[in-house]
Amino acid sequence: MKLMLLLLLLQNLSFSEEQCPKELKKYYKELNLTATKLAGSNQDINQRVDIYKKIFLDPSHHGQFHFPLIAAHGAKWLESMIPEYNKKIKNALASSWVLFNREKQTRRRARASGVFIGQLLNTNQKVFVDTYSLYYFIKEYQDNSKAKYCLQELWPQSKDQVNDYFDSVRKMFQKSSISKAKLRQYYKTALIFEQESMVSDRVTLAFNIYRKKWRLGSILAKSPSVQFSYFPKNTVFYFSDFSKTDERVKYALRSYDIAIDYSSSLQKVYDALSYYP
Repeated sequence: MKLMLLLLLLQNLSFSEEQCPKELKKYYKELNLTATKLAGSNQDINQRVDIYKKIFLDPSHHGQFHFPLIAAHGAKWLESMIPEYNKKIKNALASSWVLFNREKQTRRRARASGVFIGQLLNTNQKVFVDTYSLYYFIKEYQDNSKAKYCLQELWPQSKDQVNDYFDSVRKMFQKSSISKAKLRQYYKTALIFEQESMVSDRVTLAFNIYRKKWRLGSILAKSPSVQFSYFPKNTVFYFSDFSKTDERVKYALRSYDIAIDYSSSLQKVYDALSYYP
């Protein structure tokens, strides 16, 4: 009986040690509120890009946290892609109107396209809020052994991934010189965590809703061509299915490799943020 009580006591002590302290919870909540304000509306992409640039330039990580720089390019590409996609949609709707003369159906499809773009912009907004909150939380509590538990509570389905994210960002703060191979690994860690924990479910839902409303529109949306402004002239990524996480991860890693290997200087990649239309 005494042994059982002792075991229960030890379990309770262990459990209590793995709780997120209230002050850390409060700090993360405050960061999240700040990030939400800084994010602006879902269409305020330039506002979010400016903050990504500040995070990238923060000397605390010794110029080694590359994720916000590539994320900023992703946001600017999304902004530049929308007019091009809207043109495709208008052409498709015009053809539908001429062929079938269905005014109400055409209007419903136009609304469905607008909702879909809004959902992509909402996802971009969400990624910014989480990236900002995580970065400054880890910066503040990088040496607090309980900080990980706070993030595990926020992402209970992604505990291992959020642990890896925490460790990789912390190492960038604590080590002034990390190998190229390790930095790529850390970028991949951040990328996979972002895609699987913040993006995938939202993008899948957006495509599923769109497909039910207008199948052709969703098909057109699945195959964008992507060329960030720092890519070599003839380098374009042609998606076969933008809704697939593994394809987004593959091309995001290639975008990173081009930034590191081809551009010779991340300053050029940074400057290229001003090249989008």
